[in-house]
Amino acid sequence: MEAYKFGDIIAFPRDLSSHGGLSLYKHYAIYVGSKKFVQQTPEEDMFHLTGSFENVRKGEQYSNCVFGKLSKHRKHELDNYLDEIWQAEGLKINPYHIKRRIKETYRNCGRWNAVTNNCEHIATYIRYGLKISWQGGQFAQRFVRNQGMSKDVVDKIRRRVPH
Repeated sequence: MEAYKFGDIIAFPRDLSSHGGLSLYKHYAIYVGSKKFVQQTPEEDMFHLTGSFENVRKGEQYSNCVFGKLSKHRKHELDNYLDEIWQAEGLKINPYHIKRRIKETYRNCGRWNAVTNNCEHIATYIRYGLKISWQGGQFAQRFVRNQGMSKDVVDKIRRRVPH
């Protein structure tokens, strides 16, 4: 296991082993470590947007930003892929802002949408203050969208982020 620090983005590759290991997408979370939040239990050490699930009776879709356990996932890796861009722009990762954004989004991160409001959008918002989903090198990369971002910003990221 990597030595994660508070606020690190953790990626969980999701692939189809039965189809030659095709890399479909990555699930993303923020590492929070031991108990730092009132709502967090002692064994919960990450924060993430859960996937959708259906309320069959009402036909509604729900998802939420909650704390979870890294130990439930066997495959994960550090993926602070925008840090280099942030540093080049003279910006700093601020733990105070990360904590504030976690409190802001806890059980309040909007309806999950694979294209416009997914776990990566939430993880990058918490770390950087900007909702970005890149899914670099994944099958899902062709589908995600970054609403409200100028073409210049997207192009800058595309040139600097590994694919």
